[in-house]
Amino acid sequence: MTQLPTAVAPVLSQPLQSRNAVAPDGPPPLTFPFEKGRHETRKRERAWVQLFGCLCLSAGNGIALSTALAALYGIPNLRELGGAKTALIVAWFALCVPLAVFVYAAREKLLRSAALVPLAHVTLVLTGIAFATYLLKIVRG
Repeated sequence: MTQLPTAVAPVLSQPLQSRNAVAPDGPPPLTFPFEKGRHETRKRERAWVQLFGCLCLSAGNGIALSTALAALYGIPNLRELGGAKTALIVAWFALCVPLAVFVYAAREKLLRSAALVPLAHVTLVLTGIAFATYLLKIVRG
């Protein structure tokens, strides 16, 4: 019978369970270097889509509303619009047109900005309030 090298003999003489035993604190977590910033990148991309989507939705409504109001009445005054609240809503919708163009043009800079996520949330809230108020105004007459 052949002799095993001295470095291998102590390892093979141990029981199988002790060789494959896991350290008491568990195995180290697997980390992949290409996934380090993936969560943050996805979060910012979703925020940019939310921001751009809200602005485009409002901008489309702003173009349609502004065109319809100008075609029917010319440029309406505050009283014809139905008050300051309605004027603010129309102004928000109309302001979203250049904002959407700006957000599209500045996509790369916005994706690197820390202010993107809060800006997207604020835009979502403002757009929701504007649409809800506008629809309630239409329903109530």
